[in-house]
Amino acid sequence: MSIYFMTPNKRDVWNPASVTGRLFCEQVESVARLLDVESGLGAVVSDEVVVNDEKFVSFVQSFAERLLRTSAESGAYLLLEGCFSIAGALAVKLGARLPDDDTIATLVSEGRRIVG
Repeated sequence: MSIYFMTPNKRDVWNPASVTGRLFCEQVESVARLLDVESGLGAVVSDEVVVNDEKFVSFVQSFAERLLRTSAESGAYLLLEGCFSIAGALAVKLGARLPDDDTIATLVSEGRRIVG
């Protein structure tokens, strides 16, 4: 089984395995609470997640800024980087412009291997 992440107009942006998709959603919601912003991801309903483009891109931009202020040697950074890699790749797929930074570019590149 898998989960379809799609825009409100039904454009598919990602179709991971169910466990991967649900874990990603939980991680994103945890980060959104940390940042005190909306994630832009809807609830998983009938194996679908609606991605609000504008809110998700804004969330990922805030996430990138937070990640850049976090020491790469910290436990928090290690916990955040995998989630950001996928979120960043999805945001770029949706047309986002992320901070021009080598670390961000590397993480997004890694996420593209998963997201496609």
